[in-house]
Amino acid sequence: MDIPVVSGSSMREVLRTTPSSVALFPTDKVWSRNATLVATGSKNYNLDNLQEFFTDIGHPEGWDIYQDTKGLTYDLTAPNVKVYCISGTGVPTPAM
Repeated sequence: MDIPVVSGSSMREVLRTTPSSVALFPTDKVWSRNATLVATGSKNYNLDNLQEFFTDIGHPEGWDIYQDTKGLTYDLTAPNVKVYCISGTGVPTPAM
């Protein structure tokens, strides 16, 4: 997430204190509890060891934020509107 004028490390601090980013985490309503969310060379993280994940990345407060927000989107229903997914290629982006 290194945008030419914003470093990834400074964005990390912002995102770590924004509850809405944790609200985007998968829930067991649509995600298998034992499906791997993050894989490292030594450990895999899933919904059952998410608290460990937050501790291991040095952000134990993330678990509290997750606990506070995880139910906010759990019972949302589809808005019954057509959705179109559009993708493209050949357009330069900061990541390219």
